[in-house]
Amino acid sequence: MDEAVATGIPSKHIPTAWPEVQHLISSALDHSRGELTLEDVYERLLSTEMQLWVVFVRDEVVAAMTTELVFYPRKKICRIVTLGGWDFQQWGEHIELVADWARSTGCDHIETFARKGFARAAKRFGFEEQYTVLSKSL
Repeated sequence: MDEAVATGIPSKHIPTAWPEVQHLISSALDHSRGELTLEDVYERLLSTEMQLWVVFVRDEVVAAMTTELVFYPRKKICRIVTLGGWDFQQWGEHIELVADWARSTGCDHIETFARKGFARAAKRFGFEEQYTVLSKSL
């Protein structure tokens, strides 16, 4: 695989980038429990409540990630909300770009709610399982 390049997309460029990334974000949302719609993510990106990160190989978008900042009384967290793409093992180290940004904003941790397969793959990049989230539909 050619060298992957990752970048953050400023909110003013979301409308231009959206057609290239919405299918990747949608595929990530397919594995959620319906907390957000694609339209919700788009609106939150425009309002800067969420951030968009894109990984390119050559001129092709191979991954898109969204993050949000979460404020607890004693911690500031960067939460990966969606991550869609392919060949994660080839570009996963670019999550460090997000970590650098999160550190620069005063975050203490990066967290994400992930499927078990992704949790295993992410260990290679320094992530460790902290919690198991259980849910029951009502």
